[in-house]
Amino acid sequence: MRSAVILRICKLVFWSDIGLSNINKNIRVIYLVLLSRLSVR
Repeated sequence: MRSAVILRICKLVFWSDIGLSNINKNIRVIYLVLLSRLSVR
């Protein structure tokens, strides 16, 4: 359940950051890295 919620939040962040600056792109990459680590565990 937690992983599903985290995925939803990260998807919202992902799509909301598309129209914003490059700094947010870097933050988005960090989110994806954290997600991959969480999914491995």
